[in-house]
Amino acid sequence: EYVEKIYLIVRGKEIKADPINYERMQALGEKVTVLYETEVTEAMGKKQLEKIILSKPYNGLSELTVDGLFVEIGAVPNVELAKQLGVELDEKGYIKVDTMMRTNIDGVFSAGDATNHFGGFKQDITAAATGAVAATSAYEDHKIHGDLCPWHARPAMNT
Repeated sequence: EYVEKIYLIVRGKEIKADPINYERMQALGEKVTVLYETEVTEAMGKKQLEKIILSKPYNGLSELTVDGLFVEIGAVPNVELAKQLGVELDEKGYIKVDTMMRTNIDGVFSAGDATNHFGGFKQDITAAATGAVAATSAYEDHKIHGDLCPWHARPAMNT
């Protein structure tokens, strides 16, 4: 309705979108062209945006003339500290946690968008919820391993 042509530039081999948004995009038909495994390397123009430079040619061209550009690149989890600690990651690079936000390392908890929680939803509300679960789990862990059992072994053992 507002534009003649839409180029959806996807860094990977597939579009990662909610099903309803994917269906809406498909309903636009030929108005949308998807460029896979491509990135915008530069945006150019004198007084306003005029063209973008692509990392991979499209129809033999390394640039596209455009009137606008929306950037939504998703997120790459910041898990460097977790890696240094030996925390296990899933195949997508997110921190593996159980339902109590425990990692594979005893006493180490994780929360937020860097975890593989709640089916992968990356929303403020789910990140906050995992923070509450992790904090409660850490508190309970401290009660077992700390205040109530000052001379303790990790993991907790019944004696």
